Amino acid sequence: MKIQKITFMALTALLTLSLGACSLIGQKHSQKNQGGTENSSRESQKNTSSDDIEELLDKAETANEDLTSMKMKVKLSITVDGSNKTQTMRGDLLYDKSTDELAKGHLVIDGKESGQESYQEAIMPGGENKLLYTRSSKNGTWSKQEMGSGADYYVQPDYFKLMDGFYQMADDVTVKESGDEYIFKLSSKNADLLGLFGEEFKLELTGVTQADMDKTLEVHLDKKTLFLKDFKLGLSYKGEEGSLDVQTDTQYSDWNKVEEDEFKAPQ
Repeated sequence: MKIQKITFMALTALLTLSLGACSLIGQKHSQKNQGGTENSSRESQKNTSSDDIEELLDKAETANEDLTSMKMKVKLSITVDGSNKTQTMRGDLLYDKSTDELAKGHLVIDGKESGQESYQEAIMPGGENKLLYTRSSKNGTWSKQEMGSGADYYVQPDYFKLMDGFYQMADDVTVKESGDEYIFKLSSKNADLLGLFGEEFKLELTGVTQADMDKTLEVHLDKKTLFLKDFKLGLSYKGEEGSLDVQTDTQYSDWNKVEEDEFKAPQ
């Protein structure tokens, strides 16, 4: 049987330097980690070697292997030649450890473009037939789809895909301790952010290269659990091809606290 992916497409921005952005629902992830690290309330600005950062990221990879659920909030803003699109996506996600697939989910997407607001909501209650309920207004009528046992739910950006890319960045970031967090920031202008994370945010460039752009990345890990708290990615360009600014802020919380009975089919 051909595998289907249940996917929502959200913002898409096009320019001559075309950028597409942010989609929802769909496929497998590679799960990693559950571990711990020392709990310090002080802030440390000391220099850390790439070897130390790699060791910390290895611990984070191990720590995330037992993570199965979380709440997410994704804020996205794209400005192309002065025209702005924004989107906020909130969701509760539950993964199946035995299959490494998204088992259940509930998502709400609010968007705004040229003064026009949009709304999408989806409930993925799971089950053998992979049901999907959607509606396009807060009080609207639900549509029901039965995707069948060969379908997968998929949400982008995917927590585990973001972490998979981030584990590869020991040589490209600095880290400091601040309160209950490790805060990593981009230190290398040569880091391939689109190669590592472009697929998760549906970012694609034509007409310009990454070398033409200003890039920022800031990643927050919870110091106690080493779970991802905040992932901020920024890309901007201004030149002969036009102007472009993309800002994403992906936040996670309530790790392993989302209960299975929260994903019920609407009545």
